[in-house]
Order: sequence, then C-alpha cells, then structure tokens
Amino acid sequence: MEEIREAIGIDKATTSGSLIFIEEHHHSDANFVLQAIIAHCKEKNHMLNLVLFHNTFGHFHNVGMKLGYNLKKDLNNTVNVIEPLKVVSKNIHLQNSDNIKENLEFDITNKSTHLVNQLVKIIKDECISKAKEMSEQKVYLIIDDLSHLFDVGLNVQDIWYFIRCIRSFINDEPLLTLCVTSHVFDSSLEFCETNIIANVLKHSADLVIVVRPLETGQSREISGKLAVYWKSESERLRFKWSEEMTYLYKLHDREVKLFAPGSSRIM
Repeated sequence: MEEIREAIGIDKATTSGSLIFIEEHHHSDANFVLQAIIAHCKEKNHMLNLVLFHNTFGHFHNVGMKLGYNLKKDLNNTVNVIEPLKVVSKNIHLQNSDNIKENLEFDITNKSTHLVNQLVKIIKDECISKAKEMSEQKVYLIIDDLSHLFDVGLNVQDIWYFIRCIRSFINDEPLLTLCVTSHVFDSSLEFCETNIIANVLKHSADLVIVVRPLETGQSREISGKLAVYWKSESERLRFKWSEEMTYLYKLHDREVKLFAPGSSRIM
C-alpha cells in the first residue's frame, strides 16, 4: 500500500486537524484507500478509531493480515472500533422483547437530531476519550460509509448536523484527522441525497480522494480511476503537486498497482 500512500500524499503532508473525504462512485470500491490509510496509521503508531457502517471490523482485519498487519492485536489499545449497526440490531431485539430493562443506546425509532446526538455521544465516549489519554499521539477517526446513515432514516439535514458535530472534534483535538467515506451515484440524477452530502464534503475537505470506474467500461487490465485533490496551495507548492493528480489502478489480492493515464507502466 506504500504506492497508494505516496499517491494521496498522507506520508508527506501534515494531516492533523484536517478532513479527508473519500468519494466512492457507483460500481467502484474505495476500500483500498482506507486500507492504505490504516496501514499508514499502523506504521506510524497513530491511534486508529473506526466507525463502521459498511464493512465490518473482521473485513478490515482480514485484509490487514494479507497486507502484513494485525488489527486485532491492538484492539482496544491503539485501535478502537464502533459498529453502530450492531448496536441497532441489539436495540431491535430489545424492542421486540416483552420487558425492556435498559435504555436504548441508539434508538432508530427516534428519527431526529436526538438520534444524531446519540450516535455522536457513542463516538465521543468510545474514541475521543481514549485519544485524550494519549495526548501526544496522532489520531485518525475513520467513518465508513457515511451514506449508510440514510439507511436508518436520517435525512440530509440530520447527516449534515452529524458532520458538523464530528468536525467539531478537530477543534478540541488538534492532533486528530477525520477521514470520511461516502458513496455517490450517477451525477445525472436530478436529486440524490448522497450526492448532496458528498458535494458539501468535497467543498469543506482539505484532501479529496475520488475513486470511480472507467468511463469506457470494464477492463481486465485496469480496475478504475483514482483522483487526488489537495486543497492547500502551500502543501501543493511544497511537494510540487498539481491541483488534480489522476491515476489508473488495478486491484490485486495483496496489492494495488498504479498507472499514469495512458500508460501501461507501473508508477
């Protein structure tokens, strides 16, 4: 994953206090970018907080084992995991029981800002509190995948409120890097809630990474296109990056190969 880390620049530029947004287009899979960021955290011994709506922790661990790192070994130490949909499943079971003896931690029947506040509190209690215990350590908070919040009945306003709450963590934790992934659909759709959220995040993020399929269709040699946008002009000048850096990529079982557009040579 070293070539991916180099391509997106996280091994060079300063990301503390930044928002990284990964936009995953329909018919593509941006998971390899997350794995590169996780590998970076493991190598640099950064604290890693995973808020997982899409892939499970088991998935990230299994892929990590192929890439040479063990997430389970550091679980509840430098690696912390929240899987809200598992909490939802538990709550549904409690609601269906005859006698509810405990308060619901994440009540999806309450589709309002109260639901968002519940989720934010879970993240803050489980992740940010542990980050404060290691005040000098850099922290990555990864949310995968934000678009699944629509699946629990939240609307655009609710999710934007959630983003604002999470983004405020950066103000309290200057060593924290917030990384958010979200799925988007065909841009020709007149109204698509996931696309609205993605567009807002693209404007507010410090680093935007876009993963999309090939416009020309499927290929045995290329899996898709990777585009990297650093908003900071000072960082671009410092490392001589262009405003938009575009690559073609090919996914393999244990690695990802990058190519310059129009080239068959590995970068």
